[in-house]
Amino acid sequence: MGLYQINVVVPQGSPIGDIVTIFITTDDGSTNTVNVAISQ
Repeated sequence: MGLYQINVVVPQGSPIGDIVTIFITTDDGSTNTVNVAISQ
C-alpha cells in the first residue's frame, strides 16, 4: 500500500455540483472513480 497525492486545477467549463465523478487515467490504466463536490 502506498499513498499518492495528486494536485490538479479544475478547468473552466467542467461540470459543477454536489456529486461529480472523476478518475485519473495514466499509461498504466485508470484509477477507481471518486465522487467530489465542485463549485464555482
